[in-house]
Parts: sequence; structure tokens; C-alpha cells
Amino acid sequence: VVGGAAADGRYVDCTFGRGGHSRAILAKLSAAGRLTGFDIDPMAVHVGAALAEADPRFSIVHAPFSELRRAAAVTTGSGGGIPLLSGVLLDLGVSSPQLDEPSRGFSVKGRKDGPLDLRMNQSVGIPASAWLRSVAPGELAWVLAQTCHALEPPLHERVAEELHAWQATHGEFRS
Repeated sequence: VVGGAAADGRYVDCTFGRGGHSRAILAKLSAAGRLTGFDIDPMAVHVGAALAEADPRFSIVHAPFSELRRAAAVTTGSGGGIPLLSGVLLDLGVSSPQLDEPSRGFSVKGRKDGPLDLRMNQSVGIPASAWLRSVAPGELAWVLAQTCHALEPPLHERVAEELHAWQATHGEFRS
């Protein structure tokens, strides 16, 4: 909670999203307080840029929060270190707008058909549907074994084979 002497502090919202948490923090900050938001989603950065224009205490950085040290050096001139922070917020996961917009490729709701993309920043990498078209069943089985711990061997191999068979019959996966 921001208040008292901490109202003059420096805060970071590592997952800006659509700015709800940042706006709540800004409401508690004094005129001397500062808040920096990070996000890799270009749509979120656009929202953040509008907030930064409206409130000089706020700045937005188009970078993943894993680059907090580098981005903090760029935005504060701190020479590569992270400046003394009063607080850091991480609200991990996808945001509602990402799930609600079919073109983003995250939706699992049957009424929202769209491409299977699964990228937070659609200008980096390839959509999940393209990766699934190009990946060999053995590599897909390995990825499933590494990431889906509920699948005990040999289930990850069977799931990979079934996914490839389904795709061969029905075409590209969609969200």
C-alpha cells in the first residue's frame, strides 16, 4: 500500500496491462512519487503512453519485466543498476483484453474463434499455429514432457501424435 513517506517513492508495475493497478498506485502517489510501467504487449504500451502523456509521474517501457535492470538504467540514468524502489508489482498472466480479442489467439471460449497465436507481442516470434505445423511429433512430445508435468510417460508422446493426426485431418488449430 502506497501512503505516508512512501507516497514520494519510486514504484514499478512490471505488468502494466491496461493500467488498472498503475492508476490505483498513481492515486496514492504524491507529486514527487514516480511509477514506471513495463509491458511487452504493444496495445498495453499504447494505453501506457496515453497515461504517461496525462500524468508526468508515470512512464511506460516497452520491454518484458525480465529486462527491468536494463530498462531502469535507460529510463533513470542509473548506470545499469536498479534505483532504490519503494515497491514492485507483478500481476502475472494474461489480461482480459488478450482473452477477449479473438485475433490475439488466446481465447479458449468456443464463441471466439480466432487464430491460435499465444504471443504477448505479436511482432516477435511465430504464432503457435505455425509452430505446430512445423514441429516434428518427437519435438512436440519433448516440449509436452518438459511443460505438462501432469502427463506421465508415454502420454506426452500419445498427445503429440494425436495433435499431429488431428491437424492433418482438420487443418490448422484455432483458438
